[in-house]
Amino acid sequence: MLVKDIFMFFARFPQKAGVLQVFNNGRSELPEYAQWMQEVNDLPPALLPDVKHYIFGPDTQNVASAISAAQDCFMFVDYGQIENEIAPPNVRRESFLIAITIAFPGRDSNNDLAERAIKSDRALDMLCRMRHMMIQEEKCVPWLKNFQADHIITPWLSYDMPSYGWTVMIRRQGYDMLKGK
Repeated sequence: MLVKDIFMFFARFPQKAGVLQVFNNGRSELPEYAQWMQEVNDLPPALLPDVKHYIFGPDTQNVASAISAAQDCFMFVDYGQIENEIAPPNVRRESFLIAITIAFPGRDSNNDLAERAIKSDRALDMLCRMRHMMIQEEKCVPWLKNFQADHIITPWLSYDMPSYGWTVMIRRQGYDMLKGK
């Protein structure tokens, strides 16, 4: 379904070891757990090997904990807010918001403003390369086909989760994405 598609699509970008950190329990009674972990193990080499950690999900506490544990560049994928409207003739039109952040931990007080600017520039470069790959693949990846061309790229700076980098916010629109009809 949609969440798995998003998880696996973006799992291609960071180093595999960083993606496998998401499976910190190592096993689960949910059969999908082992399937997802195997799919991650089967991924080709990272598309953005400088991204060392993968953080996925909307849970603020878990995300904050994962960002605090990150020692190097990370990708954070947040999703949520599915909007649903009925369009004539009785068709469900839905949109889904996704934010993808590439950032560096910001707790190192030795980073002066120039170092932070360099890391910010690196994060923006990686985010733009990822975005370019998404644009190149949008015609052949089913869940990516309905992304709006418009999107927002904004600096990421978090004092609650000490880090800095860049975020792209994109919206997927489609008809009956949740199969409600």
